[in-house]
Amino acid sequence: MTIFTGNWFGFGRGAGGGDDTGSSTSGGTEVTPGDGYKYHYFTYPNTDTFVQGDDTPGTVNMLVVAGGGGGGSYYGAGGGAGGVVVDNGAFPLPPGTYPIPVGDGGAKGPGGSTSGTQGGDTTFGDGTPTPVVAVGGGGGGAYLPNGGGTPGGSGGGVGSQPGGPWTGKDGVQPTTPNPPNFNNYGHPGGNYGTNLSGYSPAGGGGAGGPGYSGSTVPGGGDGGNGHACPGFEYPLIPVIAPYAPDSSPAGSPTNNHYGGGGGAAIYSSVGPTRHGNGGQGGGGKGQSSPSPGPKNGYDYLGGGGGGGHPGDNGDGGSGIVIIKYSV
Repeated sequence: MTIFTGNWFGFGRGAGGGDDTGSSTSGGTEVTPGDGYKYHYFTYPNTDTFVQGDDTPGTVNMLVVAGGGGGGSYYGAGGGAGGVVVDNGAFPLPPGTYPIPVGDGGAKGPGGSTSGTQGGDTTFGDGTPTPVVAVGGGGGGAYLPNGGGTPGGSGGGVGSQPGGPWTGKDGVQPTTPNPPNFNNYGHPGGNYGTNLSGYSPAGGGGAGGPGYSGSTVPGGGDGGNGHACPGFEYPLIPVIAPYAPDSSPAGSPTNNHYGGGGGAAIYSSVGPTRHGNGGQGGGGKGQSSPSPGPKNGYDYLGGGGGGGHPGDNGDGGSGIVIIKYSV
């Protein structure tokens, strides 16, 4: 296992010898649910810091989730999920003070043919050479002239447009520099294929898989599923606990998926229609004609917003940082 030193990790103010006066570990909202761990979680809006004292266990686990992208408007595609970064084993964290800005979800396309905006990044630490960074999800595309959407931690899906095929926007989280001992999760948005009947935009990418293309029903594509993060189950974290159990398609069968992509919209007068479902882990539902239900991505899970037509699309969900250590 790679051993981090304060100088290598470099993302704490005073890491490796700054705030080492014996203060206990603190920051965020603290909870001890009785599973042998103490949790600190940080949500948007947040200006708090995590203080690692030298009188508490120095080995922690961490989950970092960015805000999801907003859904597109007017035959709109689903927004991409916020990038998900999780350690692959408990690691030593030197005493120090670590800033934690948490990203908000991106705004939905405001109307007409407008793409959603990218979600906000979430960061643990602010120094060099490398903090831990989760990249905000890409905005979902719309009908021409803004069909493409935007890249992000997971990429936005492609909105309906003639011709094709058109490729969904990139998910950049896997190529984002982060310290060793962390895994990056993010996937591209769904594509728009040729020979589709009606208007069939694509779903946003998820942390666990790419967004889905629209179907020939016609129908909007589903958002990609989020990534399952064992040890960070929803019931352990009070702000996420209401999502468990959740029987909607955007729920998690194991109560620990983060970063679900948004589903795409669909409207057609030529036959059956199918909206895109949000991906497991908080993706918003795409709008159909008509389709009640939540279009926003789920807060604290970094879900992408659902696409809409002509509006009724959704904002992306905010991100979160969760740090835990044994007690």
